[in-house]
Amino acid sequence: MNGYTPDAGAADVIGPDGISYPDFTRAGIPGGIPDVNVVIDVTTLGATPNDGKDDSAAIQAAVYAVAAQGGGAVFLPAGEYHIDRTVTINRDNVVIRGEDPEKTVIRPRFRDENHPAGWTFRFEGVAHPRRVDLNMTRPVTRGDTVLHVNGTGRLEVGDVVTIVARPPAEAIELLTEKLAGIATDGSYGSIYSWQYVRVTGLGDNEIHVDRPARLDLSLEQRPQVLMHNRLLKGAGIENLTIEQEVETRGINGVRFYATERNWMRGVTIRRIGNTPVNWVRSFEFEVRGCTLDDMRSRGGAVGYFGINFSSDGLVEDCDIRRLRHLSISMASNGIVLHRCRLSNVDINFHMHWPNGNLVDNCDVDATTEADDGATRGTYNWGIYTPRHTGDMHNPAGPHNTFFNSRYTSAKDGIMLGGGATRHTLITYNHFVSRGGSAAILQEGSDDTVLIGNNFVLDNPGETAGGTQWRVPSRTVEELVGGIILAAEIPGLRIIGNTFTGIPEDQILLHGEAAEKRDNTVSDIPPDATRPFAPSLLEWQRERKSR
Repeated sequence: MNGYTPDAGAADVIGPDGISYPDFTRAGIPGGIPDVNVVIDVTTLGATPNDGKDDSAAIQAAVYAVAAQGGGAVFLPAGEYHIDRTVTINRDNVVIRGEDPEKTVIRPRFRDENHPAGWTFRFEGVAHPRRVDLNMTRPVTRGDTVLHVNGTGRLEVGDVVTIVARPPAEAIELLTEKLAGIATDGSYGSIYSWQYVRVTGLGDNEIHVDRPARLDLSLEQRPQVLMHNRLLKGAGIENLTIEQEVETRGINGVRFYATERNWMRGVTIRRIGNTPVNWVRSFEFEVRGCTLDDMRSRGGAVGYFGINFSSDGLVEDCDIRRLRHLSISMASNGIVLHRCRLSNVDINFHMHWPNGNLVDNCDVDATTEADDGATRGTYNWGIYTPRHTGDMHNPAGPHNTFFNSRYTSAKDGIMLGGGATRHTLITYNHFVSRGGSAAILQEGSDDTVLIGNNFVLDNPGETAGGTQWRVPSRTVEELVGGIILAAEIPGLRIIGNTFTGIPEDQILLHGEAAEKRDNTVSDIPPDATRPFAPSLLEWQRERKSR
């Protein structure tokens, strides 16, 4: 197969199918989550399980005591612990550990009017202790590991820095007037690149880093190197359940802000008021073997498993149910969702240029209605990136990859909003669309590749939200089909896909592809796809270890 090979440099790995995939092997904590010895049992500092009294002061005291001894685990034996205020972990190498998620239960019960922050546990670094802003003097090419700057300031080998830049002009030109303003006015929307890297060497106006740049950046985008975080290191939470006691929407689960190599493992967060988990400005983190189930809030901007301004995180073997979105946003990159199961939740590349992320060997039911009949507010698309023609969210960035996963959706299987959504790889996935089409591709989705996917359409052209608004010049009847192009999509490749539920002459509507071949129509849906490996991440790791 003649593959998709934009550069095949240090940032990419060519698969046996000839496709140049981004290298995802840096996702997660190098060497895995460490084993940490217990240092303090919270019951020795006054926490008493099952007595109904506030245990937050005792747990907070244990955090500081463990930190004073150089780190270790704060152990919470079996029982119920009540939290009336946020427990903050702002010291390195401190782990909160329960005996077992079925035995150690944390019950937050503060209300939003008494505690606006609302987090049960908050892991927090410092945002701006030492600010270094260095301007790039040469463009950045995807795959670069040497950055040319106007000095090295107070940087040292081992420091973690971010590569930041504004959106490219061609992306801004596609946006509505409102979104273009957001992309240039200095707000969050102005950040197109936010990639964490580690300094391995310093030269004359050069910074050598430990991983390749993920984006091409021109000097017009004003690329910079920033060091502005004292990242909280080596902290985590393990083996417990968080389930709030009070009927309020103002309580959230666990937040990690400005962290490095931190983790959640074996944590269940059930029926939380609003947001169960939020990672912000974090680097090389893991969420492993966790269960997130339901939230009390309804409507917009609630119920997120959120990842923002973060790099190289791994979410693996998690069950995520009855939330609004698993939201990867704010220029996050190198995030891998691996072997996760989502029910009544969508994976949402929500806003502001997330790029170079992977959904791998996951099972995603993105429909809205849960088994209890309550609406959780998913957008109902299997794969979704925001529309550049909307008025709320900037689109996703390039190089996002979807490999060997199953998607069930109430609307179209794929909705690529365009703008900067270039070089999207959708390979060997199985889509079941209960309404709509196989895919809608908007202007700016250049070089999209759809290879080896199964598209099963139960009710083509019938969607709860209506299909017509997504391609304004077409009627609903004209949109009964497979892949629908809302504009010219340069570099589009549609190869070796199977379509069930549409006629052969409707595989591609309202445009042409750069390459379209070996696609088939079947009356009987295939059971599975045929990828070269069950998992792209595992295949890349095995290849790298040789």
